[in-house]
Parts: sequence; structure tokens; C-alpha cells
Amino acid sequence: MTTRALPHFSLEEQLAYGRFNMKEIAALARISERKVRDDAQTGKLQTFLHGRQRFATGPNVRRYVQGGAAP
Repeated sequence: MTTRALPHFSLEEQLAYGRFNMKEIAALARISERKVRDDAQTGKLQTFLHGRQRFATGPNVRRYVQGGAAP
């Protein structure tokens, strides 16, 4: 059985094209996961569901971390 290593992407590439879960967003913004979830619920951060897990796209996370409003 062979395994392939997953490609490593820089933070800039992830913020441009990737997605982040609530825990990752909280770590990037240096705030609690509860605050991130509250902001997602009030519309300050646009998120989407994939199965049962909530994510935000890289560009939305960049705006959120920099203090910008959701489009």
C-alpha cells in the first residue's frame, strides 16, 4: 500500500482559496470559538455547512480577521 503526502499550502494560499472551520478561525483571530459562532449567527461572518460542520471561505475569514464586515 502506498500513501501520498498531502500538499502543504501557505496561509496566504489558504486565505485566498481555502476554507476554515470554526476552531481554525478562532485561532487565527485569537478569540474564542464561541465568539466566532456568535458572529456567524449574527451575520458578521459568512459561513456554510458541509455535512454537519460549519466552514467559512478563505476570503471571508480574511475580512473577518481584519475586522471587515461581511459582504
